Amino acid sequence: MNAKSAIQTYAKTKTESSIADASPTQLITSLLDGALECMTTAKGAMNRGDFANVGESISKAMKIIDGLDVLLDHDAGGDIASNLSRLYEYMTALLLQANIRRDSQLISEASALLGEIREGWVAIPEDAASELG
Repeated sequence: MNAKSAIQTYAKTKTESSIADASPTQLITSLLDGALECMTTAKGAMNRGDFANVGESISKAMKIIDGLDVLLDHDAGGDIASNLSRLYEYMTALLLQANIRRDSQLISEASALLGEIREGWVAIPEDAASELG
């Protein structure tokens, strides 16, 4: 096993272990962080004119946001879940337009909204968050 392969195996094992041990709050936070990271990557790629990477990064962010939307419990979450769902749809539309128009400001807007959702999520006490999920 070469060094690169060993590092990749270690990283995969560490990630799988982290997921298995994570609370629902930590899992949602990880998804939010992943989408935010993809948006940051897309903005950087856009600034460099690397539009293939822009599209790939935006696509990944949109998939994560869609996954977050699917995880919403509309029965238990009521208006909060409905409002989050609409925000997720709006962010997805922003990212799609950002990719079409090559407009990094639209990525920034989506990123700011998702960042606010993340801040709200991490502010929920762990015991209360476990009751939500």
